[in-house]
Amino acid sequence: MDVLNGLGRRLEEIIRSSSQFREACDAAFDAADQSLIVPGRVSLEEANALVQRVWESIADALEEAKIDMEPPSEEMVREVFQRSAGGRRSLDRPAFEDFFVALCKAMAAQLAAGAARTYGLGVLGGIVAIHVSKSAVRAVPIAGTIASPFLSLAPTLILGPIVGVLAVWGHKQGDIFAARRFFEKSD
Repeated sequence: MDVLNGLGRRLEEIIRSSSQFREACDAAFDAADQSLIVPGRVSLEEANALVQRVWESIADALEEAKIDMEPPSEEMVREVFQRSAGGRRSLDRPAFEDFFVALCKAMAAQLAAGAARTYGLGVLGGIVAIHVSKSAVRAVPIAGTIASPFLSLAPTLILGPIVGVLAVWGHKQGDIFAARRFFEKSD
């Protein structure tokens, strides 16, 4: 659990140290602060409306990238808002920044969980496929003896997950050679 807490703290440091994040957070606060009654503060309703607008603006990019992710629920936004508000009904600019950081972390955790669900079996399958392939080549008389040192240069626990993720991604693209075309395009 200490590892996860350390990752969470490190992610928060990265987010907070980003000038782009600060600019985006200030712009988001200004966009969300629509109250004429209490200017300079963002209510739960305003925060939720902002989160939904931001989601709508990135949903197409996520879909194009074949990233399967659910939009943040009102319940998630409410929980993060209440933790950031500390009992108050609205957020000032510093508390809004805390809300924005916590929401980014929650979305990153949701994305990681989705990736684990999507690619987990692919990673396992890739490891098994590489292990079986290497064992089969090593079992061939003479050729296996010659190939064995070269096969050791590609560790199964590194190559297997890569092969598994690329296979799942290619399957999701509807083209098993999608990764090859993607890398050719990026050159």
